[in-house]
Amino acid sequence: MKNMKYNLSQNFNFIRWAILIVVVSFVAVVSVAKYIQIADLTAITYTALENLYLIMNDPTNMTYIYLPLYLFLTCGVMFDDNFGGIEIVKCGSRKNWLFQKILTLLFLTILFFIMTVGINFYITYQAFPYSQNWSSDFIKMQVLAGQDVQNFVYSPSLVLGLSIFSLFLVYFMIGILSILISLCRDDEAQTLFITLPIGVLVSLAITYFGAMYNKSLELYIYQNIILVFLVTLITLLSFWKVENKDFVLNKKV
Repeated sequence: MKNMKYNLSQNFNFIRWAILIVVVSFVAVVSVAKYIQIADLTAITYTALENLYLIMNDPTNMTYIYLPLYLFLTCGVMFDDNFGGIEIVKCGSRKNWLFQKILTLLFLTILFFIMTVGINFYITYQAFPYSQNWSSDFIKMQVLAGQDVQNFVYSPSLVLGLSIFSLFLVYFMIGILSILISLCRDDEAQTLFITLPIGVLVSLAITYFGAMYNKSLELYIYQNIILVFLVTLITLLSFWKVENKDFVLNKKV
C-alpha cells in the first residue's frame, strides 16, 4: 500500500486531470446540446440515462477523444522503466514492483471512468428527465438504427452498466499493454505512440462487431469475458517479461 501511495504521489498530475475535467465537460455539453437540438426538431425527448447511453457509446467520443486522454493521463506510471532504481529495492522484487504498477494503473483507470461517467451524467441529468425505464421513442429510434427490440427488455441501468464496463476493460487492457510494451522496449515515452493506434483499432473493431450483432446484452457479456481473458493474458506476459529481465540481470552479476 505504501508503494502504491508513492506511485500515485509521483504519477498524479493535477494539470493533466484538470485538462480531463475541462475536455470531458466540453464534450458532454456539446453532446447534450446536440440531443437538445434533435429533441427540438423532432419533438422527441430522451431520458438522462438514454442520452448517457448514446454519449458513452459514441465512437467519436470514446475512440478519438477519451482514449487519447486516458493514455495521456496514465503515461508515466512506469517512470521510464526505472529498473535497478531504489523504487524496486523498496518493493523487494520486480514482480512486486510490477504488481504495484498495475494496481496504480487500475486505480487511475477507475478514477478516470468515475470522473468521465459522472461528469456526463451530471450534465445530461441537468437537461433531461430521469427515468429507470426505456422510453418508447428511444426504442423506436434504436430499432430503426438496426438494434434488436429485445435489447431493451432489460433496464437502462443494466445495459448502460455493461457497456461502460466493456469500455473500462478495453481501456484497462490498452493500459496493461502499454506496460508490457514499456517492459519490452525499456522506453515508456514512445510507448504512447504505439498503444494509441492499437487502442483506436481495437475500439473500431468492437464498434464494428457491436453494429453487426446489434449491441445485444449477450454480446456485452461475451465481449467482457474475452476482454477479461486478454487483460489476464497481457498481465501474465508482463510478469513473465519481468522474470526474464530479473534472470538476465542476475546472470550478468
